[in-house]
Amino acid sequence: MRRSILVLLLLVPLPLPAQSLADLARQERERREKIQAARSYDNRDLEAMRDGGRISTGERREREVLPEGAPPDAGKWRGQIERAELRVERLRRVIKDYDEKIELERRSFAGKLQGLAARERRLRRLRDARRKAERELEDALEDKRQLERRARRAGLLPGQLRE
Repeated sequence: MRRSILVLLLLVPLPLPAQSLADLARQERERREKIQAARSYDNRDLEAMRDGGRISTGERREREVLPEGAPPDAGKWRGQIERAELRVERLRRVIKDYDEKIELERRSFAGKLQGLAARERRLRRLRDARRKAERELEDALEDKRQLERRARRAGLLPGQLRE
């Protein structure tokens, strides 16, 4: 008896309310309108502003005051060196993160024999990525040193580069 009811229920299609793609799009549009807090710009807005409008990032930077006797392009050199320093710091953080991941991988498998091959592959990938980041750090440090040398040749003093 139960089987026949089950078979009957499976064979008889039940009408279910279907939701069309248009309904889903309308609901998504309504949801986005409700949560939209800030103005978002699309290509149409940018085209309208192309003729003379300005788009601000919201950040206001004060004009840099150069020390007396500094060459007029000291700000340019200082900006390039700051970017080089940021690159060096970012790479140092990346290397530190790889060190932590390698240590975590070592600890997570301590004393376990299962999955040793997979563990070794993960460790090898992490070590290779760390070596690559170390090479990039060396390159970044050399680029920074060369940039400082070129700035000194252009007439800037070391103190003028760091102010």
